[in-house]
This record gives sequence, structure tokens and C-alpha cells, in this order.
Amino acid sequence: MENSRYSIQQPTRISVWCSTLLILAALSWASTEVPVAAATDICGNITCDDTWTAAGGPYNVTCDSTVQVGCALTIEENINVLFDSEITLIVNGTLYVNGTPGNEVTFTSNASSPAAGDWRGVQLTTGSIGTIDHAEITYAADGVNATGSGTSATLNHVTATNNTTGVKVRDNASATLTNVTVTNNTTGVKVRGNATATLTDVTARLNNY
Repeated sequence: MENSRYSIQQPTRISVWCSTLLILAALSWASTEVPVAAATDICGNITCDDTWTAAGGPYNVTCDSTVQVGCALTIEENINVLFDSEITLIVNGTLYVNGTPGNEVTFTSNASSPAAGDWRGVQLTTGSIGTIDHAEITYAADGVNATGSGTSATLNHVTATNNTTGVKVRDNASATLTNVTVTNNTTGVKVRGNATATLTDVTARLNNY
């Protein structure tokens, strides 16, 4: 009888011991602080020669924001740049987008249910320079809009998807597109107004034009 009583009590003690461990583990997990991703709001004139890093992302552009003449903005790899409705990133100076394979820079809408034309796009104005490497641009009116004499846009390994126009080059601007994919836009690439564009390994599919 002693052995019988012991054999019944032993699992009960183990069960209580295991339950205690589970409770302690739950309390430990509950007391652990879960880090919250940083975010940076952008609005207005961008600090001259600024660099956006993954540590400061995502970057929420809440009003039209401008890289001023004589200034540069560098956007490092693995960053999401989110735009509120009707907002434009205006480049009057120089823009460097330094994405890498697997760590692209993403420019997209901040809407919960995004659609083409939600934000205005990246606009390179007269005399500006934009070099965009390994980036994805989605849900803009004009993904990249290079306009004006002396404006130069260089796009390498860029994907423009679900925009009204993926890439627009106009009014004497010039652009070089290499390994660029434009898909599901109303217009893939538009070149007009004495602008010039050099396209190498550009894939265009499922665009209306």
C-alpha cells in the first residue's frame, strides 16, 4: 500500500512543479520589454547633406519635403520611406539611394489600403541629380519624375509597381535605366519634351501603356 500511495502522489508533485515553472516563465516573458521600432517624421526642407539610416526608419514623409539646391540626401539600405496622401519628395539638389540586393530601399504609400497615385512621387527638378540603386517604388502618381534641363536620373535595379507612371522623363532631362522593372502601372516609362533616356535590360509588363 505504501508503494501504491507513493505512485499516485509522485505525478501530482511533478505536475505542480511543472505548473510553477510555467507560471514563472510567463511572468518573466510578461516583464520583458518588447522593443518598438524607431520612426522619423519628415516634413519641409530636409537637413542639408542628411543621411537616412535603417536605425532611424521607417521614415514617414508627412508633407512635401525638399532636398535643397547645393545639398544632398543619402538614403542607406533597408529603409522604408512612407508617404502621406499627395506628398512629393522634391529634389532640387542631389539624391543618393543606396539599396543593396536583399536590402532594398522602398518608397511607398502610407495608406492602409494603398492605390496608384496615393503620393506624388520622387521629383527631380531642373539641374538636379538622382542616383537610385536597388529600390522599389510603389503606389505613386509618378514613381520617378525627372524634369528640366540639366536634370540627370540614374536608376539601377529599380522596380516600379502599381504607379500611375513608373518612370517619367521630360522637358530636356536625361535618364539612364539599367536592370529596371516596371509592372502593373498605367504607363511604364514615359519620355517626352526633348528628354533623352537610355534603357538597358528594362522589363516592362502588365502596364496599360
